[in-house]
Amino acid sequence: MDVSKIREDFPLLKNRDIIYLDNAATSQKPAAVLDAEKRFYEKYNANPFRGLYELSEEATECYEEARKTVADFLHASCPEEIIFTRNATESLNLAAYTLSEYLLKPGDEIIVSIMEHHSNILPWQQAAKRYGATVKYLECDMDGTIPAERLENMITPHTKIAAITQISNVLGCKNDLKTFAEICHRHGVILVGDGAQSVPHIKVDVQDLGVDFLSFSGRRSVMLQAPAAGAGVPATADRLPGYARQFFGNCPQQNRLCSPVSRSNVLPRRKI
Repeated sequence: MDVSKIREDFPLLKNRDIIYLDNAATSQKPAAVLDAEKRFYEKYNANPFRGLYELSEEATECYEEARKTVADFLHASCPEEIIFTRNATESLNLAAYTLSEYLLKPGDEIIVSIMEHHSNILPWQQAAKRYGATVKYLECDMDGTIPAERLENMITPHTKIAAITQISNVLGCKNDLKTFAEICHRHGVILVGDGAQSVPHIKVDVQDLGVDFLSFSGRRSVMLQAPAAGAGVPATADRLPGYARQFFGNCPQQNRLCSPVSRSNVLPRRKI
């Protein structure tokens, strides 16, 4: 690996004699990403999804192409599983508010691992307070690992949701979310994963991972402020009525909160 060549791709690293180590919080952006944002604002900037004029249609297509790119990157089964939000914190709050409204009642339980970022703790504490549920904390061993059997032993008939990070921003430990998802689904529990540290650093296949919801932040990857949340394991969506199913529904047409305005029969489609 030629580090000097890699640095050439990043204008800030190319122009400044520094070594940047804070990628867990915010990464530097390569020229290709900065150029893409500049190109959008110079050529396609308009209100996407809500306009019927040509520029708005083109902006909509750009957004939908970005959604498809993220879906391919995460190996999602379709672009409709990708929901753009402002950041990973908003994604996790969206999951917490939506799921808790339909799943929680007094006496229910939420399992949260002890190594979570506050963004994956506070929303569940607040949800538990609103609905009279209890938050149970999944402890890790001294080496930072969480044995799968510990999670299984914590689940009771009252457990409805589990929230666990794939890679901890505190310890750097990688959790076996695939096994955790299998355990949760065996007991009818929905698993919300935090991929803020994993998606930028390791290959993530949401279909193979099997989590019901995965958040990650674009600013920790080499993208700009374009976080995304991918929903997987469509079978669990059948448990969620109405509003919730629009966020976590099956492909291809159930996630319609971000319905694109089609150019078909309106304007001739051309390559952007």
